[in-house]
Amino acid sequence: MTRISRSQSGAASVEVLGIFPLMAIAALAGWQILLAATCATSAENAARAASRATNTGAGWSALPGWMRKGSSVTLAGETARVTVRVPIILPGLTTDALKVSRSATLPAW
Repeated sequence: MTRISRSQSGAASVEVLGIFPLMAIAALAGWQILLAATCATSAENAARAASRATNTGAGWSALPGWMRKGSSVTLAGETARVTVRVPIILPGLTTDALKVSRSATLPAW
């Protein structure tokens, strides 16, 4: 068994403190990507719902409550377009710079 000299005691703690900010940034970046993907999927679902029903109310009801603020649902003929703000880290904290738009066209039978 080897003995650790006094000069190396606490080295692991310093290494953990050094790597923690990088791990936190990586976790927040992953969370932001997950939020953007959730917004894109929800916007596409809302666009399909609005196009199917040919009204904007169906698009609004298909969006989660936290995603409705700052969102828009428009209809042009058979095409519905939904624009949603992507939250920054926390749902409810958004900016105009991050938006996702999806459209759907379902022809009338």
